[in-house]
Amino acid sequence: MMRKKLMITSLMMVCCLSWHQAYAETLHMLSPYYCPLVCDPEQADGREGFVVDILTRIFEPAGYAFEIKFVPYARLVALVNDGEYQDGVLLGGSPHMSDLILPKRTIAPQRGVFLVRAGNSWRYQGLESLKPIRLGFVLGYSTMNEDIDAYLATAEDPAVQFITGENSFKRNLLKLLADRINVLLEANFTAFYQLNSMRETEQVEIAGHTSPVFHNTPGFSPKHPQAQEFARMVEVGLVTLRKNGELAQILSSYGIQLWSEEIELRE
Repeated sequence: MMRKKLMITSLMMVCCLSWHQAYAETLHMLSPYYCPLVCDPEQADGREGFVVDILTRIFEPAGYAFEIKFVPYARLVALVNDGEYQDGVLLGGSPHMSDLILPKRTIAPQRGVFLVRAGNSWRYQGLESLKPIRLGFVLGYSTMNEDIDAYLATAEDPAVQFITGENSFKRNLLKLLADRINVLLEANFTAFYQLNSMRETEQVEIAGHTSPVFHNTPGFSPKHPQAQEFARMVEVGLVTLRKNGELAQILSSYGIQLWSEEIELRE
């Protein structure tokens, strides 16, 4: 199996020269840096992220490769809504990107996790419990909880401090540890993976979770003639990888336990 490349702007022309000789088609996808779901191998010890690993197992046997361009999440949403993107995004499913063609199975069901400094007694107990605190959150993200999202949409600094750009979790964590924010809200896979990578697990405590589950799944452009086919390939591929054990194996390599099939279903 040939090594799949993640495309960074400075390498784009060089990589494309050899890529099309090996694959029938290259899908041009946008994604935020969202490790462990989508990682830059140069920053993650050669790892590409479990979403990329899963999609590679599904699409590579059919002759497809991925060209991935990292874009901050808020910018990605703007590009999708303006139609200024090509084949799709690796992490769709957000209500902010409603035109994408999505599989009926999610590739990464998550919940938001509230993190506080160790020793902080604050716990999430519904919307009212957010109002006295200073909350750190990534600009453009959705928790898929209507009440929390409505609060985030209207709250102002310092009640909610939004962050954008690269390494958003690390920067928010440093703000939390410096007491510039009281609470950090992040998706659970990203939070736990990054805390372990940074060896900061002893410095924070879990103070609650959001509900319901939100679904990270690849989304394909309705302009692509095979968008529906690609979505179906993901659905069938996830079932196959679950049955043959490869899905659990991929997730385990990132320290993640396989979720139930019921959670995986979006509809």
